[in-house]
Amino acid sequence: MLENEPTAKIESEVNDSGGFQFSTRWLMKLTVAASVLFAAAVNFGPVSLVVILPIAFIGFLVQKKQYDFAISTFVLFMMAPCLLPFDLGSRTSTRRSMCSNNLRQLEIALLNYESAHGHLPPAFTTDAAGNKLHSWRVLILPFMEGNAIYKQLDLTKPWNHPVNAKFANQAPDCFRCPSNKKLKPDQTSYLAVVGANTYWRFDGTPVKLSEVTDGTSNTISLIDAPIAVNWMEPVDINFNGITKNKAGSGSSDLISSPHTGGTNMAFGDGSVRFIPSDLTYETFIGLLTINGGEVIKDDFMP
Repeated sequence: MLENEPTAKIESEVNDSGGFQFSTRWLMKLTVAASVLFAAAVNFGPVSLVVILPIAFIGFLVQKKQYDFAISTFVLFMMAPCLLPFDLGSRTSTRRSMCSNNLRQLEIALLNYESAHGHLPPAFTTDAAGNKLHSWRVLILPFMEGNAIYKQLDLTKPWNHPVNAKFANQAPDCFRCPSNKKLKPDQTSYLAVVGANTYWRFDGTPVKLSEVTDGTSNTISLIDAPIAVNWMEPVDINFNGITKNKAGSGSSDLISSPHTGGTNMAFGDGSVRFIPSDLTYETFIGLLTINGGEVIKDDFMP
């Protein structure tokens, strides 16, 4: 080989036909760049592409004599958003699954409370004068990852008393639906339905599982509702206030949430099911009562 004979180039070069050839080195660069773009879109949403794409284009553009490669890469990156709808759907499914796991943790805590006390927790506690003090959500803290907060609460004083209010914005993670971006740090959308014949009585007396004659697998205990309250506040959904959907579909307004097409609900047997928004009002009411004697067909499952 002559001393002045040029060696093979490592970088990409234009071939005789004017086509563009990728070296292994450039292929690795492209793979890394595409991965960064994809990760940004997953974590920060499609809007991040508006910032990242120009940066990627400029980065390749400044490479000496790599204008063709920069343009080709830009075109490839512009095609990447086509994958986002599938990925965003996956994110939605993941969040719905996380919400389901949250409700399952709460339901397990309810069952553990029942095992320890012989009955489910009351919907709320009261003082001697009958004033509401604390929610059932506070009472189950020792049966989940909330015992540290529970030990510091004064249950003889209301939830919003200064000694307790400092914990009002420290809702345990399992009280927060990951799909509900409107929730404030002190809020939850996991609510009970309080009524004479539900899991939660109006007068605050607790329910025993032996009273659930409709069967725990056929009775709803908790709902991921389209309503938010402070997680410590003794406020839930009034059974008598449940109405039919104003749209005339025959379902209830409560069967809606940030999850598309319905909402997650926990049942007394510890299961969590995604209840579709087109569930009939009559079936929904039947699932809420503990002793209505309704024959519930399992055709409401999606």
